[in-house]
Amino acid sequence: MYETIPTTFLSFIQHGFSTDVASPLDFWTFFIGKIVRMLFFFTFLFSIFRAVPNLAGYDFPTVILIFTTYNIVDVITQMLFFRGFFLLQEMVRNGRFDMLLTQPVAPLFAIAFRKIDYMDLLALIPIGGLFIWSIQQLAIPISFIHVLLYMLFVVNSLL
Repeated sequence: MYETIPTTFLSFIQHGFSTDVASPLDFWTFFIGKIVRMLFFFTFLFSIFRAVPNLAGYDFPTVILIFTTYNIVDVITQMLFFRGFFLLQEMVRNGRFDMLLTQPVAPLFAIAFRKIDYMDLLALIPIGGLFIWSIQQLAIPISFIHVLLYMLFVVNSLL
């Protein structure tokens, strides 16, 4: 009855991309805004660590690890949950939610993934690079239990 999840997910991404590209000024303004936001935060962190050797006992790689973890959780949460559910009230008010109930896709899935910000997917690339760099710079050896606990805490924060 329902379409496959990857097919529907990809069609939502394609729809979001085509909608955003239809207005080039909005697209490029939003894209540049995301880059500027990330650059300001990096500049802020670099400025702090240029003046002090550590921040509340944390060295630079540890702070970058905390920052990248925050960004990973933030990006995934906004990409998967916030954007789609933010539009739910408007969909109910104007009747589009009733139309969604008649379509061959699970309604909660369709609401959660209706508005996918593909730029958030692109933002995960530099965040992932910083994450890997910060892990390599840590002074402690990383074991399997550390990785497992980290993943558990990230999933917990998403829930």
